[in-house]
Amino acid sequence: MPSSGSTDIPHVTVHDHYIRKPVTQKEKDKLKKFIGLYAVNEKAPSNLTKAWAYINQYDKFEAKSEYVDSAQKLFSDRTKQDVLKNIHPLLQLNFSKQNFSQILKYVNVIGENDFNL
Repeated sequence: MPSSGSTDIPHVTVHDHYIRKPVTQKEKDKLKKFIGLYAVNEKAPSNLTKAWAYINQYDKFEAKSEYVDSAQKLFSDRTKQDVLKNIHPLLQLNFSKQNFSQILKYVNVIGENDFNL
C-alpha cells in the first residue's frame, strides 16, 4: 500500500487501502482515445441528431476539436441542396469554430434572396 505523509501531524504516514493494478502507458493512451457520444434515450439517432449533440457538447461543456470534427462528418455541404438541408447545424458549427468565412461561403452558395431562417 502506498504511503503518504500527513500535513497536520508530523511523523505520521497515511496508507492508501485502494488496491489497483498499475496501468501501462499503452493502456493510458487507449483511455485517451476519443470514442464518441452515446444516445441514452434513442437507439438509432439520426445523423442530424448526433451532429447537434456534438455541437452542443462543444458549445456547452467541452470545447474540444473532436466534437466539431465529429459533427462535421455527419452531414454534407457539397451541394446547394445539402447546404439548405443542413443550414442550421452548419451555421452553428462554423460559428462555434469561429469560421466566419465558411458561413459567408454558405450564404453565397444559397444566395441572399433564398436565405430563409
